[in-house]
Amino acid sequence: MNDTETGAGSRHGASNPIARAATITDVAQVAGVSTGTVSNVLNRPDTVSPHRRARVEEAIRELNFIPNEAARQLRTAARQSGE
Repeated sequence: MNDTETGAGSRHGASNPIARAATITDVAQVAGVSTGTVSNVLNRPDTVSPHRRARVEEAIRELNFIPNEAARQLRTAARQSGE
């Protein structure tokens, strides 16, 4: 049995064997920061204090967060089309 099946190693989805992927909101909640801070850590890490950046990076590891490239592309397309 691996960590995913037992729910070990992560607070996220511990009671659900088919847990949803962690979101930027989940990372922010675990790190105790805003979603904007998480976004800055991912996109402009030099703008975030080392202490906050470390908290966010730890939450990212804990939740096994993987940025959703499809969501990023949709956001970029919406900005370019003027929405």
